[in-house]
Amino acid sequence: VWDNSKITIILNDWTQNEFGKIADVHKRIRKFVKKQRIEKFYDIGWGIPYQITLEEGLILPSRLIVATDNQATSHGSIGAFSTCISPLDMAVVWASGRIWLKVPKTIKVVINGLPTRGVFAKDIILKLSRDLHFEDINYKALEFYGDAVSTMTVPQRLILTSSSLEIGAKSAIIPFDDVSQRYLKKITKERFSPIAPDINAKYENEIEIDVSYLTPQVACLNKKHCVKPVEDVAGKKIDQIVLCGCSSGRLDDLEMVVSILRGRRIHRDTRMIIVPASRKTYLAAIDKGYIRSLVGSGCVMLSPGCGSCAGAHKDMLAADERILTTNSCDLIRQTNSKNPEIYLSSPATAAATALEGAIADPRKYLL
Repeated sequence: VWDNSKITIILNDWTQNEFGKIADVHKRIRKFVKKQRIEKFYDIGWGIPYQITLEEGLILPSRLIVATDNQATSHGSIGAFSTCISPLDMAVVWASGRIWLKVPKTIKVVINGLPTRGVFAKDIILKLSRDLHFEDINYKALEFYGDAVSTMTVPQRLILTSSSLEIGAKSAIIPFDDVSQRYLKKITKERFSPIAPDINAKYENEIEIDVSYLTPQVACLNKKHCVKPVEDVAGKKIDQIVLCGCSSGRLDDLEMVVSILRGRRIHRDTRMIIVPASRKTYLAAIDKGYIRSLVGSGCVMLSPGCGSCAGAHKDMLAADERILTTNSCDLIRQTNSKNPEIYLSSPATAAATALEGAIADPRKYLL
């Protein structure tokens, strides 16, 4: 490879080896890693790649990052430019250290107002996915601003950036600020030089939304990604709930679910599966007592990773069953179930739904 210090390999997908031949693939990867002396190698059990790269301080502001995954835009949460490329293109990068990219035009997205009780970053990105048309943002870079964004933590910002590619964007970025600075100060001592937009920067388009009046949102992937307020779909029976993926499964997500489920049991006709985002998240949740509380409420814990995006539990959904997940849009092609109904929501809405066995408004459970 051209530079083994700039390559990170994380064995995350299909860690449960449900496809049989994955173990052989992993064996070849491990041999390749040793031969090329790649030090930044994370074997199965570490978790989601984009969680690990942030936790380990491998990604810094103003860097250019390419990855072979639809959530590659996650790194924009700390002011880095990150995008998805094909495995073939990645092989060329590994061999030559070069890539050809067309510079995308930029759309400025201003999210005004502050979310009310029960509304989170997941609800905001679901609203954006409803309001923004794919053809208008295809191969564009989204640049996020506004009061709602400035008050988000880095993990919350990651929800905005990680989902942007799936709604059409080439990349998504939140300019570096004090929130990013405090986050990175805790995990890395490496020096970096963040960049910022020019004062007179020109954008292809500017979009403003006000989330002050936004309510919890739910998306149905079977109806051309139809997004509705939770009150419009409340009461629809759900068979399985999954909290996982690049847009959830972090410590604050688990804390939210625990706060709603604590002292209660999930509905007898509903299954709730939880996949921590990383090994560090899992251990921290154990130390805080979250795992004991979740298991006590009837949840099923799986090993850290992407979960349903990687098809890790695709056979756990029967024909014609309904699933509500906090995951990404990638789930619909990763299930073996015939005619599944797939819904997306925030972790809070997922927890409320688990209690009632049907899509439920989380605000009644939040103080």
